[in-house]
Amino acid sequence: MRFRDDFFQYTVGFLMPGMNKQLPDVYDFLQNEGIVVAVKDKIKISKQQAEEIFSEHVEAEYWPALLSTVTKKKVNAFVLAHFHAVDVWSDLVGPEVFTNPVREGALPFTSSKNPEFGSGYGSKTIEDVERDLKWFFPSFSPVIHFRAILNRVLRHRFFICPSFEIYAGVKGLYDYGPQGTQMESRELDLWKRHFVRDNVYMMKCTALTPEPVLKASGHVKRFTDAMVADENVTPVEHFRADHLLEDQIEKLLALNEEERAAALQTLREQAPEENVHLLDDLESKENLDALMVAVDGLKVEEMGKLMSCFEIYNPNVSYEDMKDEEKAKHRLLNPFDFNLMFKTSIGPSGKSVGFLRPETAQGLFVNFQRLYAENGKKLPFGGAQLGIAFRNEIAPRSGLLRLREFMMAELEFFHSPHGSECPLLYTVEDVVLPLFDRERQNAGGEPLLVTVKDALEQGHLKNVWLAYFLGRAKLFFTEIGIDPERLRFRQHLDHQMSHYASDCWDAESLLSYGWTEIAGFADRHAYDLNAHMKGCGADLRAFIDYPEPKIVRKFVATPNKKVLGRVLRKQFGDLTTLLAEASEEELISMNELKEKGEFEFNGHNISNDVEFIWEESTVTGEFVVPAVIEPSFGVGRVLYTVWEHCFRVRPTDARRIYFEFPIAIAPASFVIIPLRADCEKTLSLVREVKEHCHRLNIKSITETANISIGKRYARTDEIGIPYAVTFDTQSLEDGSATIRDRDSGDQLRVPRDEIPSALQNLASSHWTWDNMCEEFEAFENKVEF
Repeated sequence: MRFRDDFFQYTVGFLMPGMNKQLPDVYDFLQNEGIVVAVKDKIKISKQQAEEIFSEHVEAEYWPALLSTVTKKKVNAFVLAHFHAVDVWSDLVGPEVFTNPVREGALPFTSSKNPEFGSGYGSKTIEDVERDLKWFFPSFSPVIHFRAILNRVLRHRFFICPSFEIYAGVKGLYDYGPQGTQMESRELDLWKRHFVRDNVYMMKCTALTPEPVLKASGHVKRFTDAMVADENVTPVEHFRADHLLEDQIEKLLALNEEERAAALQTLREQAPEENVHLLDDLESKENLDALMVAVDGLKVEEMGKLMSCFEIYNPNVSYEDMKDEEKAKHRLLNPFDFNLMFKTSIGPSGKSVGFLRPETAQGLFVNFQRLYAENGKKLPFGGAQLGIAFRNEIAPRSGLLRLREFMMAELEFFHSPHGSECPLLYTVEDVVLPLFDRERQNAGGEPLLVTVKDALEQGHLKNVWLAYFLGRAKLFFTEIGIDPERLRFRQHLDHQMSHYASDCWDAESLLSYGWTEIAGFADRHAYDLNAHMKGCGADLRAFIDYPEPKIVRKFVATPNKKVLGRVLRKQFGDLTTLLAEASEEELISMNELKEKGEFEFNGHNISNDVEFIWEESTVTGEFVVPAVIEPSFGVGRVLYTVWEHCFRVRPTDARRIYFEFPIAIAPASFVIIPLRADCEKTLSLVREVKEHCHRLNIKSITETANISIGKRYARTDEIGIPYAVTFDTQSLEDGSATIRDRDSGDQLRVPRDEIPSALQNLASSHWTWDNMCEEFEAFENKVEF
């Protein structure tokens, strides 16, 4: 927690006791989206101070009530301090009104039941709440409100929480609670079912990696982000250069054409003469959109030139009444590369340098020989790994999407560089992919909907294994609850290509943050294996058989060991190495010198002691460095996408929140509810169903809270449990139970002896709720929430 006294007067807002409970969305939003909320002692303000701070509301009819509230009662003053550059919510930092929404007359809250003054969230629709929040924050959009509610639910129901929260937390670190942990586990199980099949082998490699490995892979040199620093504040503050530039571009995009032209003219007047041409053509929205896409691929020198054309200042500093020369000290220029790996030392001497791995892939590459042997020394095959990776992000933001420690699911699939058939293609060839290739991006078009088979035949995808994994990923994403309408596969533009990739596609989902990468699919060709062979000298080649044996004619040189061994002594080994490594052209040149009697080695004429001949041999195959296809999934990003895409609010009541998780990914498949938790007969029925679920490896939970049945349903809806099995008073007579569908709220009466099969069919997705409705009698019961 931090704030600045000199910043206080510009960022103070007032919060009556209970606001964090009445409007938790606002409270959590401020904490989660890059604004720190620091509480000072309760204070009282004068009428003059109130008129200055709430000047926009002085003429309103509710002004007397508001004035009385903030001048006659002590209130909690909350300081809202920016600590990194934010985008759409930056306008929230300012003197906004916070008062008690449940105090009659304090605010013009309205609802359908009370058109004059509402009472917090009671009986409000989501539209009511969003309108009221818009009054609190003029820039508070439905998208931001959605994210605020979602994050509150995720924290309140302990899907996730900030790590070390009681110590004020650390940016970019989160813990998973019981719901999040269970969902991540089920996500990984589904990932393995989709991708770890046939000749793909699971591994678990160490996260601590010696420096030579990452030097060979290129990470020590290239795994960087461009960073700028403001050294005129204490402590020194750092920012990602591309994020600052993106913020400037977004501001230009928000202007109309006339305003944009005027803003660019102002920038041209102050930009360095040698860089002013970079602002050319930015009046066009299309060119600004293209620049936005290209920013993160610019070299650090290019970013520096572009930053010199904009007036970018430390966003965490208040410039009110600051002189120009003082403000100039906080201008952000001259970005430099910052390596994102966490560096450490291995052993007590501190001389052996290591890093926490930034990806899991290198452990698979360095174990290539063992994986190759495990597959019977045949191509193709793959190695897969689930594990933690670490990246020392400069300024983590976007909640769970950019973390410093995160789970990855990666697969390195090795195949012949000459191409190979994919025997599994038939399993995905009819899957429809939304392909957003380079041509459509550059033309400002929409993704192409095309089957995997047609994408290969029409040349949209060049590699059959890459196409297979894209199809497999689409099936995986759909099964775990990601909306296909908000999913696309975007091909990297030329300037976005990683140093190791010859082709690369990102799976992107549409979130409240915009289109966001959740997985990557790279054709790494043979980059990594070649790099490690060069780095350590190991042989990381594979032998591939020819369809038919080949007769190979080869020019070879054979030295006379008896003669030359005596003449050259220790230098004879150098000669044999020279002859063995020489190309055919070089050997032919040597033979020409021999025929002239001029073939010499280290001062010795050896024309008569080396024989050059053409040899023919039958060859059944050759050694090659395998090509690699890499599907790489950000497990947390995929899971957050599921949370956003499956989030629902009951249309009649904004308090009724639930997640429409598929049964395969939900924290549990069933909740078992005894209506009477003190009845032994009811509890024996609960134990019977729990034991059945346990034997079939079906995850279930029991809800016995001392609250109404409606509230119990609401609690389990809030964590996305698909079905509720309830034992009520009729259960005491015949052992039957009601099964409730989370999404519709409908219930069915199921006889005791059919409960196990019904649960098994639902858990395996063999049955849908429609199938259940065909089999069992509807149960009509009005549940009060």
